[in-house]
Amino acid sequence: MGVYEEAKLRLGDLQKRIQRIHDAGLELSDPKATKTSVTKFKIMYTTLENLRDDFELQITTIIRHLSKISSTAGDVVTDKIRSEFAEFKIIIF
Repeated sequence: MGVYEEAKLRLGDLQKRIQRIHDAGLELSDPKATKTSVTKFKIMYTTLENLRDDFELQITTIIRHLSKISSTAGDVVTDKIRSEFAEFKIIIF
């Protein structure tokens, strides 16, 4: 497996991790939320900065790979990935 494929897989993993954090945050709006739920969310929330940094690393890898193919196509695809990541809707192409 090449670097490009690995970066795509890692982006998928990041998506799942962020979705779990998002879901844990939504659970807190439930009146039945426990202290354990709050603690779980707080711990997960502290990882967001690292997840963002990892995202930037992986998207840079993809940009480099796509720029070798076509600079225009690479810009369009990576802009879409960035916007979807910001909305927790990453779709791996």
